[in-house]
Amino acid sequence: MRTGGMQRLLFLLLLFLVPPIKVSSFLPCLSPPRQLHNRPSPLYAAVDPDRIPPPSQLKRMSYDSLIELSRKHQLPIAAVDENTAPADKKQSQIQILLHHSRRNSTSLSVENLIKRATSSNTSPLPTDPGQSLISQLKLRPSRSKIPPPTSIKPPNPRRLYSQAVSADKQNRPGQALNLLLILKPLTPLDGRVYSRLSRLYKSTGQVELARAVLKEGLEVCRGIDRGYLLHGLSSFEIGADRIELLKEAIDLGVVNARHALGMEYMKNNELLKAFNILDFESKNHRIYHLKGEVLRKMRKYVEAEEAFFSGLKVSSNYGKSFFYTSLGVLRYELNDLSTARQFFEKSIEHNSRHAQGWLALGYLEEEGKVWERALRVFEGDIRRDGKWVMVYASYARFLKERGELSQAVKILSKAAIIFENDIKLIIDLGKVLKAKKDELKAREVYREGMERFKDVELWRAAGELEMDLMQYESARRIFQAAVRFKGGSRREVGILLAVWGVCEWSLKEEKRAGELFEQAEGRLEGNEESWVTLLHAKMEWSRENRHMASYLTKRAINLDPEAEGAYRFWAKVLEEDALVKEETVDDVKKRADALMIERDMNEAVGEVGIGTSWLMRKRGKRNEQGLDERWALVVD
Repeated sequence: MRTGGMQRLLFLLLLFLVPPIKVSSFLPCLSPPRQLHNRPSPLYAAVDPDRIPPPSQLKRMSYDSLIELSRKHQLPIAAVDENTAPADKKQSQIQILLHHSRRNSTSLSVENLIKRATSSNTSPLPTDPGQSLISQLKLRPSRSKIPPPTSIKPPNPRRLYSQAVSADKQNRPGQALNLLLILKPLTPLDGRVYSRLSRLYKSTGQVELARAVLKEGLEVCRGIDRGYLLHGLSSFEIGADRIELLKEAIDLGVVNARHALGMEYMKNNELLKAFNILDFESKNHRIYHLKGEVLRKMRKYVEAEEAFFSGLKVSSNYGKSFFYTSLGVLRYELNDLSTARQFFEKSIEHNSRHAQGWLALGYLEEEGKVWERALRVFEGDIRRDGKWVMVYASYARFLKERGELSQAVKILSKAAIIFENDIKLIIDLGKVLKAKKDELKAREVYREGMERFKDVELWRAAGELEMDLMQYESARRIFQAAVRFKGGSRREVGILLAVWGVCEWSLKEEKRAGELFEQAEGRLEGNEESWVTLLHAKMEWSRENRHMASYLTKRAINLDPEAEGAYRFWAKVLEEDALVKEETVDDVKKRADALMIERDMNEAVGEVGIGTSWLMRKRGKRNEQGLDERWALVVD
């Protein structure tokens, strides 16, 4: 017992007297790693949030101050080189500071998401209207602790919508689409989001998605927002379907739907219906303008003038120029050229950049200096408002009418690069190249567009060009493919079928052509249906089917009592009938002549620009035997 106690006592004395031995001196591989180049470890723990200023304060700090703050907390320094922009250097360092702050690590992910949507390197356009951008982007996992949900600030919907509108106006459709797709689940009852999304999809050639977005909004939106969506959806329909949608929108209080319905009735020569829908108390200048145009067409010039002057009282200074131009047209019809000139000059005084006013005055005066002034106005518009596609299109149309086709091609080529998703520009460029007798280049332009877009009107234009080149088999293949595309409206498909019918007629396939004409007639209404019926009548006449040609010609006149071409062909049919008196034939010819004069007077007024602005135009007599001139009755 005594020996054991002594051993324990000696062991305790050794513990106190012998110094401790470092294990690392025997096992150097276990020593902590040295920091190379004074860089912190990538596994460095998150910094206390109270030691990192909030994002708003970080943005106000200089780059050097941010570097000093990062070194103070032993945080990484962003890798930059001499070519990196100062703003990019600063933003990179701010992101590092926020990343290592527990307070901001998760909220940064949402902000970073929006930032990526608004960056210049925007991803391809989303194709699913219900797919959120959040599901498309993969965020890098943060090593910081995730804060509780209450500390995460959601994006500001008002700010997001403002950014989307700004991007849209600056011709950045991909960025605007991404922002709106983020916003849609945040504000599911906001009809503005659905309307703008639909318009953006339509402008980029995604017609089916544009229609689907509007229908999605109609399922949840109520009141005036639902009315706006119905108004938008009506643009995809024709005839009775379009009218019903517009009437429902009017019942919900959408004033612009009245304007659209009035335009629809006026297009179909239902002037009394158009007047009734527009005859109500309103402060909407577009209503007054269209009401005046309807009354002018009804030859009620006093009432039309009153409507224009009433519109002047509620219109902006910019809008007044269009009213004065319309008043000038009215006075021109009354052969009061002096007053017409005064109104045109007034329109320019109110808006010196009102190119339509200069054009109207130019047509009236026939003076070179006025034409040059109009040209300078367009050139100035390109410099000042180059972000608007309508400026380029109007300028090119002006140059084309003056015969300056090479310059028009340059303008449209430039616009097609800037507005790469605008299908109408591609079609216009092809038409100008065709007028310039450069059909092969026009074919190349169309085929490049066809590789990118499955659009009925684009493919129809390409098929028409093949017909001009006498390549009817190639045109047939194009029409066969285009008719199967989704998203084309009834009217677009109807016109396609009519032109396809002309193609089959040229290939001596009269039976197939007749079937296509009948299908086209079922999709069109009013003067457009009359145009196709007249084509059908002419084909039957060429087959010596006199009875059917006579029936179809009378039907074309019933569909459009103002169809000058139908009356002229009817006179030709009657001349072949020995039982018809010569006086009857003369009466039909006189009616056709009267309609030609009336048509030329009405066609001196053409719709241009946003809303309903009008300008004087002179046109030569159409050659109804030429295919282009037949199309012009519908598609110009």
